[in-house]
Amino acid sequence: ILGDVSRQLVSLDAAGQQIGDVVNLTSLPISIGEPIAMSFDGRGGLYIADKLSPRIAHFIISDHSVKHSSTFTTSLFGMLSICNAAGGTYVSGFTDPADKSELVHVLGPDGVIERSFVDQLGNPSEFGSAAYNTMQLLCSRDGRRIINASRFFPDVQAHKMSGELLWSTRLPSFKSLVLEHPDERTMRAAFPRDSLWDQTVAMFTAAPGVVAVQIGRRHGSVRGFVRLQTMLLSESDGKLLGVQEDVPLIVGATASKLYAVDFARRLALSAIPFSYHKP
Repeated sequence: ILGDVSRQLVSLDAAGQQIGDVVNLTSLPISIGEPIAMSFDGRGGLYIADKLSPRIAHFIISDHSVKHSSTFTTSLFGMLSICNAAGGTYVSGFTDPADKSELVHVLGPDGVIERSFVDQLGNPSEFGSAAYNTMQLLCSRDGRRIINASRFFPDVQAHKMSGELLWSTRLPSFKSLVLEHPDERTMRAAFPRDSLWDQTVAMFTAAPGVVAVQIGRRHGSVRGFVRLQTMLLSESDGKLLGVQEDVPLIVGATASKLYAVDFARRLALSAIPFSYHKP
């Protein structure tokens, strides 16, 4: 479990029991100020991205313990999501200048950007800065696709790991922030008239070939959601398969279980048996 407020990393076994020591991310040789996302590479490696700086910490998992290996600095800002597949580390974020940046970047072992893809999403007349268009990433379990969903707009895309676009879709009934341009050099986000707006908060693989995108509806700047929807999409073409409102916010997923934390009630991690049936 990655705590963005406590800045700690806690390891649990399948029964929910803590294993190993708690890792304090602020006590690393090069600290992580606000951990925003983590990803496993399938080879015993764990990567944690820092929202406050262009840093990514690398850990090695062995013998029920997590040990810090290194921390490297990238040229990215606004990192929101990270995933590993096909031997590559994929990160969402932007380079300077933000309005000319692509949004998904493949990093080498030393944090250097090897290549980038995905132009800005949304309507260019509404949304002109990559800084507002950071996104959630999901690497498919078979390592053949990367799914990206805009954080503030209804756009969802799938690419080959090489960057080639496979499909693009827009989620229904998504209420976007309103973008204002007081002058040529200033752009700011404003709430719709009813103060209700949507935000993509999580993505996970719900079943083989099925991607779940979780949308939280918020009221103004109030913390928490007035509604949480889980939209199920076909991984092959982006077609909407169904919508559920009874799934809590998911922080991790395996082939048979979803892992959720009730942040409002400050409950511990809970494991939810899960199965998907085609409609």
